[in-house]
Amino acid sequence: MDCFDEILDFYNHNVNRSKSFSELWTVTYMIKIMNEFSINHNNFKAKNCLLFLLNLLMIDNPDYLHKKGKKIKDLTKKELKVLLKSLKSEFIS
Repeated sequence: MDCFDEILDFYNHNVNRSKSFSELWTVTYMIKIMNEFSINHNNFKAKNCLLFLLNLLMIDNPDYLHKKGKKIKDLTKKELKVLLKSLKSEFIS
């Protein structure tokens, strides 16, 4: 499972648990990310995963997309098409 999917999965299923539980999971997951990506030398993805993790779990009001994240496999065909179109526009401008 991708790090973004794992973070969203935890967030969607455990957001109402105690703050100390979320903090413990977050710290443990940060260590996992750093170990996993340091072996693969993928610093860019590690940074993005860490930023995503901090935005969802360590900031009280993350942003206007609060509670609107979905895993890729949960997207409808229409949502996936919109996502791919917007990603293409980011790289082809």
